[in-house]
Amino acid sequence: MKQCNLLIYQKYIFTDSQKILNSAESTVIMDKLINFIDATPGGSSIFLSIYVFDYKPVINTLKRSHSRKVKIHIMADMSDRSSNGANFL
Repeated sequence: MKQCNLLIYQKYIFTDSQKILNSAESTVIMDKLINFIDATPGGSSIFLSIYVFDYKPVINTLKRSHSRKVKIHIMADMSDRSSNGANFL
């Protein structure tokens, strides 16, 4: 029987509201996503469902993980024509 390792992460992560109030970009959530992707061991799979897929650090991290033989499965929302160009690697 194949063993399934399931990561249960119970910490809540919020956007940095001070940065938003100052019209700056908050990358708190994406930075945590990058940490999770980097921690994925080779031979594992990542299943990612995302609305707009254009944050270069996440894209680069996924490419690195793919080179470690991590299987990448991405579901991007293509329903909004204005985001279609952003949702391609």
